[in-house]
Amino acid sequence: MRADIVAADRRFEVRRAATLWRKAGEIDEAAERRIAELHADDRVRTTRVFRVLFFFFAWFGFSSAWGLFSAFFLGAVDSIGGVGSGSEAFAFLSLAGGLAALGAAELLHSNRRLRRFGVEEACVWIGISHAVGGALWAFDQLLDPSTAWAIGLGAWGVAASGTLAAWRWGTPWTGYLAACGLFVALTQVPASHLVWTVVAFLLVWPLGHLAIAAHISPEGRRRFREAFVVVSLAAYFAIHVEVVEERLLAKLRHGLFGHGEPLAPALDWLIVASWIAMFALPLLFIAAGASRRFRPALDLGLLMLLATAATVALRTRPQPEWLVLVVAGAALTGLALVARSRLAARPGAEWRGLTALALAEDRESAAAIETLAGLAAFAPTARPLETRSGLEGRGGDFGGGGASASF
Repeated sequence: MRADIVAADRRFEVRRAATLWRKAGEIDEAAERRIAELHADDRVRTTRVFRVLFFFFAWFGFSSAWGLFSAFFLGAVDSIGGVGSGSEAFAFLSLAGGLAALGAAELLHSNRRLRRFGVEEACVWIGISHAVGGALWAFDQLLDPSTAWAIGLGAWGVAASGTLAAWRWGTPWTGYLAACGLFVALTQVPASHLVWTVVAFLLVWPLGHLAIAAHISPEGRRRFREAFVVVSLAAYFAIHVEVVEERLLAKLRHGLFGHGEPLAPALDWLIVASWIAMFALPLLFIAAGASRRFRPALDLGLLMLLATAATVALRTRPQPEWLVLVVAGAALTGLALVARSRLAARPGAEWRGLTALALAEDRESAAAIETLAGLAAFAPTARPLETRSGLEGRGGDFGGGGASASF
């Protein structure tokens, strides 16, 4: 990531932490002002609401201008070129527009010094979508590849562009994008299940370490955390007994895009190893998360353990089902209450750095959601339209001599 962006992000995180400490009563306003003076921010930022608005406005404005320009450009190309030249021209135009948007993102980050503003983030995502889409379209128009090749190349392009955006600017959600693109691409390689599993288990712990490493910038740690979540879920997906038995990852390449020959059933020892791994991996995540005080690992471990329990329940069909649900819910609630009471009874209400207390956490998002929910719940209903008093026409009749009509 750019050195000036890293420095600005670190200063911003210090100022943000000072604000949270002041709201929690840990420091006073004078200390907060002093911290802000020592860590002055040189970036142009905005609030979260305007950040979202600027993001969508920038995307809408680009799409409108892009559609108008493309219509004139393709019309000119069709009038000059021949039949079929319009599709190829649009593919290269989309690729050029994506690269231009990525260049604009670089300028907005450097010259205009925007950060968390929304416009520069919109340029990154516009650039990724148009560059990858245009390159894939041009590849399809020129070489006419198979579906498997198109999916694989598109996924590799998404993974590479997401990695570039995360490494260069630390754009939010690009960690998810890069990791998802990687594993979609791995579905199209030979021995896809084995390669998927090996890559997932080789990446999961390094990504978890980088997600909490002090030498990594704050936004960089967030991007590594996003990739860690995707890689962890991919690792659990690869060892799940349903995936192993159905050979789902092999079918994604062999059955859907190959010749459709039936695959050999999974070996018995692989199914047994899958069941063992489905219990061992969640416990390993929970232990690692507790020892490193890494909440994503804890949450993912609990989620994996819940998925394993659900799989066992679906396989064994315990009866009656309502009683099983009640017992499981009561057990989880009791476990949470016991853990909270044990932590509260210890000195400082903590154990090895773990605590159930909310220590200067950012409650602005939760408060905004609660406010919106309250407004939606207690908003008055629409007032009925009032009827106006005054002269109203009620019709009549006219005629004579045996002829009459009404109005």
